[in-house]
Amino acid sequence: GYWNVPETDSLGGTPLNDCIIVSFDLVEKFKRLNNLEKVNAVYLTDGESSSTDAVVESDSEGKKWSKSIRFRYYGYLGDAGDTVESWMVDPITKINYPLKSRLDVTDGLLNALQDRLGINVIGFFIAPQRRDLQSAFRISGFDKWQDREMLKKLSSKFNKDQSVILDSKGYSNFIVVNGGDDLDTETSELAIDSDMKKGAMTTAFKKHQKAKSFNRVVLNKFVELIS
Repeated sequence: GYWNVPETDSLGGTPLNDCIIVSFDLVEKFKRLNNLEKVNAVYLTDGESSSTDAVVESDSEGKKWSKSIRFRYYGYLGDAGDTVESWMVDPITKINYPLKSRLDVTDGLLNALQDRLGINVIGFFIAPQRRDLQSAFRISGFDKWQDREMLKKLSSKFNKDQSVILDSKGYSNFIVVNGGDDLDTETSELAIDSDMKKGAMTTAFKKHQKAKSFNRVVLNKFVELIS
């Protein structure tokens, strides 16, 4: 017979929100122990974060317990099924971050991390397929209907350069890069020999330069951001 993996043991999803939460302590310690003034935290992901749908509450005696929250893409839902106003509060800075959609949780955590620690947060989003690029546009707050002309221009730039920088409500800088073979970090040698015809040599040279050009573009963008 077959047995399903218990839900609590499933490894599916993208735990980006969880990673950001862990970063609060890790980055604070790294910055303090190394006596650093300028810190750049870099997150590499290939998708939107899975939902963060639980909170910890305390009863009248101070005993803490976990409570699940029903959550939909466009916001938290109350018991009656209506969308309710929600906020995330940083217990250190006391800053409130409004939550109106699932993506607001990730943006709120990223903003809280920057506000508390005074750092830059850089996001690299891997988009090997069209739907991944559409996801990146959604993260940046674009509407696929109202912003159609702008999205066409950005898609064209992405297809040409294999990367594009987008605005973000959470990241200091949000860079979308193509996936697949374009992310191969191995430096291939230029494969030509004396027996090759001129056309074949030209094709081999252009292919070699294209791979180097993409790597150089992404590297230059990253160096510019952290310098």
